[in-house]
Amino acid sequence: MKGICGIDIDRDNVFISFAAVNRGRINFLKEIEVGAICDDGFLDYFKKNSERLNKSIMVEEKRLSIKVDDVFLNLPRQLEKKRVVEDVVPFKKRKKINPPDLIMAKKHIADIFLDWDDFCIHNFVLGCEIEGKLYPTLPIGVPAKKIKLKSLLVWVKDKLHREVEDIFDNVDRRFGGFVSSDASSFTASFPEGYIRKNDKDIFCVINIGYDNSHFVVCRAGALEFGKEFDFGSKKIIAAIEKRFLLSPVLANEVFARYISFKNVPYYKEISIKKSNTYTNLSTQAVNSFVREYIKGEVNFMLEKIKQKVGIESFILSFVGRLNAKEGFYSFLKDFIPYQVKVFSPTGHNKSVSSSFGCLKYGMHRFLELEYCRKQESFWERFLKVYKEYF
Repeated sequence: MKGICGIDIDRDNVFISFAAVNRGRINFLKEIEVGAICDDGFLDYFKKNSERLNKSIMVEEKRLSIKVDDVFLNLPRQLEKKRVVEDVVPFKKRKKINPPDLIMAKKHIADIFLDWDDFCIHNFVLGCEIEGKLYPTLPIGVPAKKIKLKSLLVWVKDKLHREVEDIFDNVDRRFGGFVSSDASSFTASFPEGYIRKNDKDIFCVINIGYDNSHFVVCRAGALEFGKEFDFGSKKIIAAIEKRFLLSPVLANEVFARYISFKNVPYYKEISIKKSNTYTNLSTQAVNSFVREYIKGEVNFMLEKIKQKVGIESFILSFVGRLNAKEGFYSFLKDFIPYQVKVFSPTGHNKSVSSSFGCLKYGMHRFLELEYCRKQESFWERFLKVYKEYF
């Protein structure tokens, strides 16, 4: 069976998601963790560990009875470059806009604003203007001699892209391409059908990683700039360490094994060895402390998001380590303001990483392929059905 996978490299861990592809449909299979310490930087780590990661993929191929055709890579935020640009794109003559014109217009924008040694990862159309009229995307069928196109460009240096491609070639894998961390986080959280059904709403995703967190906003089908926060699982572990006077190793173990967002009986205790003695720690006390700590951090991020979107009403979801903890979404709904709708993914969509969103968006870049189509007449719709039927 044909398969694809997405890789998300965080500083303390590597996450790899696998999916089967059947007639263009993507079916999630599994997410695995490959323990790692990525202190040397993304590229150096990837060079040194490509064989190890490939062996992990080979093991899962056998277990899942798939053959991975493409591997997509979540682009680290520190390596990606972003810029909102706008320019007039002329046509040779006045004509009705068709889908190839969108490809041409996006290429024109990228050629104008990127250097010769830049490699464009994404070109998100934020809107266009034709003869004084504004459209959210390029409107098919509308006559125009020129258009003013506004785009969000995401790119890396061509040298980086070629080096990563060579690493994949060396382990006999096909590099599907980079995917922006914003697009990965967003796609990991919200199904495409849900986005289309609620296209008038503003969507937001908070991705809680190891060193830090970031949020991304999607408005009118277009991704917008987010913001990074100095908050992640590392900060939570450090707070446990300081509050309960534990070693870093013990604090990490408490976070991994005992933190839950479900109600914990007051009589449950954790027995911890300190030097030559044992200390009992109340699980209720630890969990109450962690919940209050996270609540304060999430509320701070929500205020920044409200400032970004300009209103207090939006649909919110989360990606990251806390998704694996029991009761996390119920905990969020208890304190997040009622104007904010918390979208609770189910099953595999409760993503611990962006790796599944990476492969989903890498396979189907729906935020970059949309355009507005004029209203079809009855006979146009009839002819389309007739052709499809016969």
